[in-house]
Amino acid sequence: SGNNRIQIFDLDGSYVSSFGSKGSSNGFFNCPHDIKIYKNKIYVADSDNYRIQIFDLDGSYVSTFGSRDKFDSQPYKLDVFNDKIYVVEIGKNRIQVFDLSGDFLFEFGKKGEGVGEFSLPSDVAISEEKIFVADRMNSRVQVFDINGNFLNTFDPGAAYEEFVRPHSLAISDGKIFVADVPKLPIHIFEISGSFSMETSVIPSWVKNTAGWWADGSINDSSFLEGISYLIQNNIIIVPTTEAATE
Repeated sequence: SGNNRIQIFDLDGSYVSSFGSKGSSNGFFNCPHDIKIYKNKIYVADSDNYRIQIFDLDGSYVSTFGSRDKFDSQPYKLDVFNDKIYVVEIGKNRIQVFDLSGDFLFEFGKKGEGVGEFSLPSDVAISEEKIFVADRMNSRVQVFDINGNFLNTFDPGAAYEEFVRPHSLAISDGKIFVADVPKLPIHIFEISGSFSMETSVIPSWVKNTAGWWADGSINDSSFLEGISYLIQNNIIIVPTTEAATE
């Protein structure tokens, strides 16, 4: 970011080209912090210019969106998924979501230590309709659904060592890679294996139905409707069994 440019290398590490230099005009940067490629476009978090710039694969300027009106603090990291741009606004402890034209869609998160709250979030990565956020100063990675609703957090009581300051995320081949400082290791997790990411939510009406059935306020048929809902939505898994033969 200090050289205010994007450099391009081949997979052997040989230099190919570069674009950008310090400035505030279109195509120039002031401390760019992140880059993503999506549908043959390059998206750059141009942090100290308070904007996201978009380029073609040759580095030619295409468009930009953002200003101090859209970003109250620097856009720090980003990811692009399903035609939406997810931007980490680190100073405001939130994720803002835009369409590909830069129009605001929604946001989630605020400063705090509770679930769904952040303390200097430092990266975002999206896979399989799940949003992963490196919640750096809360020493955790939080998981949200694609609409920003909290699902889960990496279990600090799990077998792996606890995070200190998780700050960077990458996802590949069903695994999530988490860079952590100052401990320096890269933590690697199976998205669907090493921790439970899917959180089955039992609706409040089902819980109420169970309570009413237990105290005799409703009949068995009404209670069974709640059980049927849980089975149909795979919240309760009923194993298949073979019929006994004589």
